[in-house]
Amino acid sequence: MTTALEELRDTVNNYRHQDIPLQSIKDDLNVLLDEAENMNGVSQITHETLSGTSVLVSNGGEETLPWTSTFGPDTLLDRSSPTQPVVIEAGVYAIHADTIQDDAMTVGGFYRATLTVGGGDQVVSVSPPSNADEQFPQASTLVIVRYLTPSDTIELVIENHDGVNDINFGQAGSIIQRIS
Repeated sequence: MTTALEELRDTVNNYRHQDIPLQSIKDDLNVLLDEAENMNGVSQITHETLSGTSVLVSNGGEETLPWTSTFGPDTLLDRSSPTQPVVIEAGVYAIHADTIQDDAMTVGGFYRATLTVGGGDQVVSVSPPSNADEQFPQASTLVIVRYLTPSDTIELVIENHDGVNDINFGQAGSIIQRIS
């Protein structure tokens, strides 16, 4: 019998290599999380929704995005260092980070987003190249599920490959969930 956590982990792993609309991913994850919360009538899942202020990333450069604002309802991260928040309590975490681009890119430009957790595990997303019709590449969505311990950090780095311009990037609606 597959547990809700195993099903969640399989779903996240399947999304890593597919071009699926962001809302579909969020809907599927919410259904799985509801199932996991209802197991044995005990809710072990807590979550925190976060965003960050925009950061200017120079052409050819990289910057770490801050996790500056929380919308609760729980507090899972110590954000004393906004660019490397620290996990407060050990557990299995599902981390869903959305990056946003504030400025139009030069035709052919793109960016790479890297989410690093626990000091080493990474997931990378590369935006499609900008073209004459679409100068705002799709937002990058990064999802990773890992067991994290207190003092493990979370870091979101943007590399700007515009080719010409410095670009502002931020994050919005990122969700950190402690599953168990």
